[in-house]
Amino acid sequence: MDEIIKVLKRSFEAVQTTVKQWEETQKSSNGIVESLLNLSEQLQCCEEGSYEHELRNEFPDLKSRVLFKIMKVLEGKMEKLREVLQTFERLKNNLQKVRNTVFQVYTEYSDKVDIENLTTGSPTFPPYVLMFEWIMDITRWYNNLYEQKKDLVNNISYEDKAYFQSLVKKWKDDSSLFRVKGILEQVSMFISGPLQT
Repeated sequence: MDEIIKVLKRSFEAVQTTVKQWEETQKSSNGIVESLLNLSEQLQCCEEGSYEHELRNEFPDLKSRVLFKIMKVLEGKMEKLREVLQTFERLKNNLQKVRNTVFQVYTEYSDKVDIENLTTGSPTFPPYVLMFEWIMDITRWYNNLYEQKKDLVNNISYEDKAYFQSLVKKWKDDSSLFRVKGILEQVSMFISGPLQT
């Protein structure tokens, strides 16, 4: 049992760290997505707008210059968003490694440990089987959210203002993770407590 407990403790500590990093990355990236919406609106206004006759005569390439500058800033923001996506990918991969370790230990020791020990919890920690399941669930939730974010980025079209409006809402939506905080609260005493066999 000691090995199972040690692995679960280390696993949930890793999950805590990864969840915190994910939240920080999410928070810092929201501004990038909002900037993309703003820039797409500027791009649309510039493309659809008409210029005064005097401006066209004095600056015949004004519109193309403005469009070029907007596109350059857009590309810069997109590059930053792709970097954010790489961070999310690294974090979900970290969780996958945790999940694989837990699954390996469970497979190795489940036949050697009394089933009652695995399925019985206490006032200070949940049953081990339940904690195994939580690791699997958390990994799946973050993997699904990463795939959603990747699809959002891959389908971006600079000319589609409506898409950028929905992008902002969908990018910020983490409702699929609503159970994670409760799970981490339930295992907090187990993580910080002594080994219990």
